[in-house]
Amino acid sequence: MFGSTTLDIALGITFMYLLLSLVVTAIQEVIDTLIKLRAAHLAKGIEKLLGSPMAKNFFANPLIKAFSPNQWFGQGTRKPSYIPSRAFAVTVLDLLAQAKISDVRTIDDVRTGISKLPDGDLKRSLTLLLDESEQRLDAFERALEGWFNGQMERVTGWYKRKVQLIVMAIALLITVGLNADSLAIVKRLSNDSALRASLVTLAQEEAKQPLATGGQSRSPQGQTAEELTRELDTRVTAVQDSLNKVQGLGVAIGFGWRSKDFDWSTAIPGWLLTAFAISLGAPFWFDMLNKVISIRSAGKAPDEKSKR
Repeated sequence: MFGSTTLDIALGITFMYLLLSLVVTAIQEVIDTLIKLRAAHLAKGIEKLLGSPMAKNFFANPLIKAFSPNQWFGQGTRKPSYIPSRAFAVTVLDLLAQAKISDVRTIDDVRTGISKLPDGDLKRSLTLLLDESEQRLDAFERALEGWFNGQMERVTGWYKRKVQLIVMAIALLITVGLNADSLAIVKRLSNDSALRASLVTLAQEEAKQPLATGGQSRSPQGQTAEELTRELDTRVTAVQDSLNKVQGLGVAIGFGWRSKDFDWSTAIPGWLLTAFAISLGAPFWFDMLNKVISIRSAGKAPDEKSKR
């Protein structure tokens, strides 16, 4: 069975990873708020489906503009971060055969609209979807929705890979900037029983609270400049609070404690280990924290339990 010291060290390092990953998450959310990465990937995915000319008309359609957030400064709108598959299908139909008040759109109208498209991937794709739907309008609409949903699965993959790269870069910068060396932290925890006990207490208190990582959902209509400023203030405050928690623990964090015996050969592996660990995300380390606490509670020796 693991000794209580080993479990306390594991609990301490897990708690450190949790706090550092919260810093990374908060910074990533600030970046995402500013550059609207999800909207950019959605626009790229739709452009790959429809091609540049039709994609431009697609985003100019009133139905899609309803999902587009206003510009933060000035007039106009930005690209939306989310579009329902139904809205995509109806808008594409409108681009192929514009809806009229006095007449009902038919499959012949759609067929004519497809035939007028320039030869290329879009015309071929829509022709295949029309053929698959057996020349029925309702089935063609469902085929458009399925076409869109399939592309959105790929877009989600692009987005997740890009976010993971951003998170890894932030994790490395935070790790080196704070000199968060996992090997040095473990060594400090091994030699300082008072620090271990302090971290165990803080970790147990943290585990009782729900994990708050931000990422609050916003309306499809987006934000005004004032709302954006408030959101950024909230996210920056979250970064500062998380950093204050980390630096207030008394662990070997930051370059203020670095002495003449600092060894780059051990610091670099320690940094890389920390960066990789915290890039796994706060939810992972929050779950791990609760598991370690559970193991520690179940594995106490009888004399240790009696002290509580």
